Amino acid sequence: MGFARPRGYRIALRSVAATVVVTLLSPELALADSFQRDRTPLPSAVTGVKAGSASSSSGSGFGRLAIGLVVVLALIFAIRWLVRRSNGAKLPGGTGKLAVVATTPLGPNRAVHLLRVGPELVLLGSAEQSVTALRVYDAAETAALVAALEPEEQFAPLAGPAAGRPGFVDELRKRTARR
Repeated sequence: MGFARPRGYRIALRSVAATVVVTLLSPELALADSFQRDRTPLPSAVTGVKAGSASSSSGSGFGRLAIGLVVVLALIFAIRWLVRRSNGAKLPGGTGKLAVVATTPLGPNRAVHLLRVGPELVLLGSAEQSVTALRVYDAAETAALVAALEPEEQFAPLAGPAAGRPGFVDELRKRTARR
Protein backbone atom coordinates (compact mmCIF):
# COMPACT_ATOMS: atom_id res chain seq x y z
CA MET A 1 0.00 0.00 0.00
CA GLY A 2 1.87 3.07 -1.25
CA PHE A 3 0.93 6.64 -0.70
CA ALA A 4 -0.31 8.89 -3.47
CA ARG A 5 2.03 11.68 -4.38
CA PRO A 6 0.62 15.20 -4.76
CA ARG A 7 0.33 16.68 -8.24
CA GLY A 8 3.35 18.95 -8.02
CA TYR A 9 5.55 16.39 -6.29
CA ARG A 10 7.87 15.74 -9.24
CA ILE A 11 8.20 19.43 -10.08
CA ALA A 12 9.00 20.34 -6.47
CA LEU A 13 11.50 17.49 -6.21
CA ARG A 14 13.24 18.54 -9.42
CA SER A 15 13.44 22.19 -8.36
CA VAL A 16 14.90 21.25 -4.97
CA ALA A 17 17.43 18.95 -6.64
CA ALA A 18 18.43 21.67 -9.12
CA THR A 19 18.86 24.19 -6.28
CA VAL A 20 21.03 21.77 -4.32
CA VAL A 21 23.22 21.01 -7.36
CA VAL A 22 23.70 24.71 -8.22
CA THR A 23 24.51 25.52 -4.58
CA LEU A 24 27.04 22.71 -4.31
CA LEU A 25 28.74 23.45 -7.61
CA SER A 26 29.02 27.21 -7.20
CA PRO A 27 28.74 28.39 -3.59
CA GLU A 28 30.13 31.81 -4.52
CA LEU A 29 26.82 32.59 -6.30
CA ALA A 30 25.03 32.34 -2.97
CA LEU A 31 27.36 34.85 -1.30
CA ALA A 32 26.87 38.60 -1.65
CA ASP A 33 29.62 40.65 -3.36
CA SER A 34 29.98 42.96 -0.40
CA PHE A 35 30.59 40.15 2.10
CA GLN A 36 33.89 40.59 3.92
CA ARG A 37 35.13 37.69 5.98
CA ASP A 38 36.42 38.60 9.42
CA ARG A 39 40.04 37.43 9.61
CA THR A 40 40.73 38.54 13.18
CA PRO A 41 42.55 35.66 14.92
CA LEU A 42 40.94 34.35 18.10
CA PRO A 43 43.03 33.48 21.14
CA SER A 44 44.22 29.87 21.19
CA ALA A 45 42.47 29.36 24.55
CA VAL A 46 39.11 29.82 22.76
CA THR A 47 39.78 27.81 19.59
CA GLY A 48 42.29 25.26 20.88
CA VAL A 49 44.19 25.69 17.59
CA LYS A 50 47.45 27.52 17.01
CA ALA A 51 47.34 30.70 14.91
CA GLY A 52 48.11 30.20 11.23
CA SER A 53 46.71 26.64 10.98
CA ALA A 54 44.29 25.48 8.28
CA SER A 55 40.96 27.28 7.86
CA SER A 56 37.66 25.68 6.86
CA SER A 57 36.19 26.17 3.41
CA SER A 58 32.71 27.55 2.78
CA GLY A 59 31.84 24.58 0.52
CA SER A 60 31.36 22.23 3.45
CA GLY A 61 28.95 24.70 5.06
CA PHE A 62 26.77 24.71 1.95
CA GLY A 63 26.93 20.93 1.81
CA ARG A 64 25.60 20.72 5.36
CA LEU A 65 22.93 23.27 4.47
CA ALA A 66 21.83 21.21 1.46
CA ILE A 67 21.76 17.98 3.44
CA GLY A 68 19.79 19.69 6.21
CA LEU A 69 17.30 20.99 3.64
CA VAL A 70 16.81 17.53 2.20
CA VAL A 71 16.31 16.06 5.69
CA VAL A 72 13.74 18.74 6.61
CA LEU A 73 11.81 18.21 3.36
CA ALA A 74 11.84 14.44 3.91
CA LEU A 75 10.45 14.96 7.43
CA ILE A 76 7.71 17.24 6.11
CA PHE A 77 6.60 14.66 3.52
CA ALA A 78 6.78 11.84 6.11
CA ILE A 79 4.63 13.75 8.60
CA ARG A 80 2.13 14.62 5.84
CA TRP A 81 1.90 10.95 4.84
CA LEU A 82 1.35 9.89 8.47
CA VAL A 83 -1.38 12.50 9.00
CA ARG A 84 -3.23 11.44 5.84
CA ARG A 85 -2.91 7.79 6.78
CA SER A 86 -4.21 8.36 10.32
CA ASN A 87 -7.22 10.37 9.08
CA GLY A 88 -8.49 7.29 7.23
CA ALA A 89 -8.48 5.14 10.37
CA LYS A 90 -11.67 4.19 12.18
CA LEU A 91 -12.61 5.95 15.35
CA PRO A 92 -11.94 3.89 18.48
CA GLY A 93 -15.11 2.31 19.79
CA GLY A 94 -17.02 3.14 16.60
CA THR A 95 -19.49 0.62 15.19
CA GLY A 96 -19.24 1.76 11.58
CA LYS A 97 -17.89 4.36 9.24
CA LEU A 98 -19.03 7.92 8.88
CA ALA A 99 -19.67 8.75 5.23
CA VAL A 100 -21.27 11.58 3.30
CA VAL A 101 -24.04 10.08 1.17
CA ALA A 102 -25.18 13.28 -0.55
CA THR A 103 -24.75 17.05 -0.35
CA THR A 104 -27.00 19.68 -1.88
CA PRO A 105 -26.08 23.37 -1.82
CA LEU A 106 -29.00 25.65 -1.00
CA GLY A 107 -27.30 29.02 -1.39
CA PRO A 108 -24.09 30.81 -0.50
CA ASN A 109 -22.58 29.09 2.57
CA ARG A 110 -25.69 26.93 3.07
CA ALA A 111 -26.17 23.25 2.29
CA VAL A 112 -27.99 20.08 3.30
CA HIS A 113 -25.91 16.95 3.93
CA LEU A 114 -27.03 13.34 4.27
CA LEU A 115 -24.56 11.33 6.38
CA ARG A 116 -24.40 7.60 7.00
CA VAL A 117 -23.43 6.93 10.62
CA GLY A 118 -23.27 3.18 11.07
CA PRO A 119 -26.74 1.81 10.22
CA GLU A 120 -28.42 5.23 10.53
CA LEU A 121 -28.79 8.23 8.23
CA VAL A 122 -28.56 11.79 9.57
CA LEU A 123 -29.84 14.79 7.64
CA LEU A 124 -27.82 17.91 8.53
CA GLY A 125 -28.31 21.53 7.58
CA SER A 126 -25.18 23.66 7.52
CA ALA A 127 -24.98 27.43 7.44
CA GLU A 128 -22.14 29.88 7.83
CA GLN A 129 -22.17 29.84 11.64
CA SER A 130 -23.92 26.58 12.56
CA VAL A 131 -24.69 22.95 11.77
CA THR A 132 -28.13 21.61 12.71
CA ALA A 133 -29.43 18.04 12.75
CA LEU A 134 -32.69 18.13 10.80
CA ARG A 135 -33.70 14.47 10.99
CA VAL A 136 -32.22 11.16 12.12
CA TYR A 137 -33.36 8.04 10.27
CA ASP A 138 -33.00 4.88 12.36
CA ALA A 139 -31.90 1.54 10.88
CA ALA A 140 -35.41 0.44 9.89
CA GLU A 141 -36.22 3.75 8.18
CA THR A 142 -32.84 3.68 6.44
CA ALA A 143 -33.54 0.21 5.05
CA ALA A 144 -36.97 1.36 3.81
CA LEU A 145 -35.44 4.45 2.14
CA VAL A 146 -32.74 2.41 0.43
CA ALA A 147 -35.33 -0.11 -0.81
CA ALA A 148 -37.53 2.74 -2.08
CA LEU A 149 -34.67 4.42 -3.92
CA GLU A 150 -33.19 1.43 -5.75
CA PRO A 151 -31.56 2.52 -9.04
CA GLU A 152 -33.85 0.31 -11.18
CA GLU A 153 -36.99 1.83 -9.68
CA GLN A 154 -35.59 5.33 -9.52
CA PHE A 155 -35.07 5.68 -13.28
CA ALA A 156 -37.84 3.42 -14.60
CA PRO A 157 -40.61 6.11 -14.36
CA LEU A 158 -38.59 8.40 -16.67
CA ALA A 159 -40.00 6.54 -19.67
CA GLY A 160 -43.54 7.50 -18.60
CA PRO A 161 -46.35 5.76 -16.75
CA ALA A 162 -46.39 2.06 -17.47
CA ALA A 163 -48.53 -0.79 -16.10
CA GLY A 164 -50.30 1.28 -13.45
CA ARG A 165 -47.11 2.92 -12.07
CA PRO A 166 -47.29 6.62 -11.30
CA GLY A 167 -45.34 8.97 -13.55
CA PHE A 168 -41.98 10.49 -12.61
CA VAL A 169 -43.48 13.87 -11.73
CA ASP A 170 -46.18 12.29 -9.56
CA GLU A 171 -43.58 10.20 -7.71
CA LEU A 172 -41.40 13.29 -7.23
CA ARG A 173 -44.35 15.29 -5.84
CA LYS A 174 -45.22 12.50 -3.42
CA ARG A 175 -41.65 12.31 -2.09
CA THR A 176 -41.06 16.06 -1.76
CA ALA A 177 -44.44 17.36 -0.56
CA ARG A 178 -44.60 18.76 2.96
CA ARG A 179 -46.62 16.83 5.52
